[in-house]
Amino acid sequence: YVRLGTKPIQIGLFETMTTTLLVAGVFKASGSPWLQSLAIGLSFAISSTAIISKTFQEYQLKGRRFVQNVISTLIFEDIMVIFILLIIPSLAATQIFSGNILIEKFLIILSYFLLSSFIGFLVIPALQPWLKKLNQEGLLIFSVGVALLMAKLSHWVGLSYGIGAFISGSILAQLPKRELFL
Repeated sequence: YVRLGTKPIQIGLFETMTTTLLVAGVFKASGSPWLQSLAIGLSFAISSTAIISKTFQEYQLKGRRFVQNVISTLIFEDIMVIFILLIIPSLAATQIFSGNILIEKFLIILSYFLLSSFIGFLVIPALQPWLKKLNQEGLLIFSVGVALLMAKLSHWVGLSYGIGAFISGSILAQLPKRELFL
């Protein structure tokens, strides 16, 4: 269990924005279009939590205080990756880089993420007693229903079906007997 405080959030925001702006600036200076430069900069801002965590494990550094700060920062960056991966296709689809469009897309993504969190943190736990009574087939049907609902909801707000399916996986990870889906 890693606690996410304000320091890792500040570091994560600074690192992501700095990397994005520096890489986008280099690509823009080399003659690439601004939108393409921004997409490349955002791609470079994505960290690899799994590799860094494995490195800490191999060097037996897991218990140290700085490791917890690094892992917290990486977890925050992983959350930001969801937004980055949602923004890049939205920007590419419009082919226009406007602050208003970016803010609109960000608000749509944020509202979808908040709705998904509401479903994952409040609705699914409230249904846990009922879900525990279901057999494997019933749980599978419920899971497919959640995946289809989230995919359709994401498409309804202007995102891809794939994003909805991805988010539904996070929601379904809280189900009883979740090992059936691994």
